[in-house]
Amino acid sequence: MNPLNILKQNIFLKILSLIFAIILWFFVVLEDKVEQDVDVFVHYENIPRGLMLVNTPPIKIHVKVVGPRSILRNLTRKTLYINIDLSEFEPGHHFIVVHPKDIPLPGGLEVIAIQPKKIELVLERIVSRLVPVEPILAGSPPSGWKLVQVSVIPPKVRLKGPESIVYKIKRLRTKPVDLSNLTGEVTKTVELEVPDMITVIPAPMVKIKFLIKEKIVEREIRDLPITVQGAQGPITLKPQKVSAILRGPERLLGPFASPKIKAFVDLKGLKPGRHRVPVHISLPSEVKLIRLQPKKIIVYISK
Repeated sequence: MNPLNILKQNIFLKILSLIFAIILWFFVVLEDKVEQDVDVFVHYENIPRGLMLVNTPPIKIHVKVVGPRSILRNLTRKTLYINIDLSEFEPGHHFIVVHPKDIPLPGGLEVIAIQPKKIELVLERIVSRLVPVEPILAGSPPSGWKLVQVSVIPPKVRLKGPESIVYKIKRLRTKPVDLSNLTGEVTKTVELEVPDMITVIPAPMVKIKFLIKEKIVEREIRDLPITVQGAQGPITLKPQKVSAILRGPERLLGPFASPKIKAFVDLKGLKPGRHRVPVHISLPSEVKLIRLQPKKIIVYISK
């Protein structure tokens, strides 16, 4: 093969490529230029250890660019982004100005507007602190029951977050707990109401123990008729009724309750004549007799 022919062939290809490049350049230069809005995503990286962002900077900015229609058409198929390195930043307010040269655009395009052009960043130190937990209760126990004791486990939790927020928190409240269906000893796992940017260590949950006891009331029952057991023959009672003061759960002795209470005398084995006998009271197991008047009555047993 003749080297001269190869050289001639390479020169021809180079000339042809140059012609095509010139034609393409003229095509781009002479092509109509248009404007277009594009979104550029912002990545904030390398936040210094022990600091955190306490504001919400934009995650994207809007950029207006101008250039040939063919280049802009391809630009819409790409995702553009810029990185903002925070590794050298100190706590406080910072303003970062975005320049056209920061926007990674293909050649032939020009940035004519950026919105927002200035980005505000607020960095604060991360601190931790122990604060007490305040249980929030809603409603009341069922009728006849009362709340006796409330305890939180753990009584304090550790908060972690920006110092401007952490030091303002005096206590951390729980979400409301409804008492309307609780009786006896009950333990509930409850979430805490945690402000934004705050972390609770070890978890934003606590246990609340409730001790809900029945209401104990006293009630006086007057004119309770006395019944007779073991009688043989006609009898006469003096008096025929007694009064009793009782103590027990409100559900059994409340104003709308009908307690199952019975007063009686046992005359089994007694002979005809006059007798002074004790009055007995039959009560539910949860009710106690406080006072009975009279404790004894006179019984006349006829022959």
